[in-house]
Amino acid sequence: AYNIDHPLIGIPKFIIETKGKTEPKKALTNACNRLKRSNKAFSDKFDKLKA
Repeated sequence: AYNIDHPLIGIPKFIIETKGKTEPKKALTNACNRLKRSNKAFSDKFDKLKA
């Protein structure tokens, strides 16, 4: 989850819950890396369809 106190300031506060096996910062980093790979795969497939 995340919260932004004021939309003009735009500094989000993240609440990251884990099962205790992974540090929250590492869990967020892993999630971001998975999202990047997923977006890259989607972009590659999209570009292939455009060609």
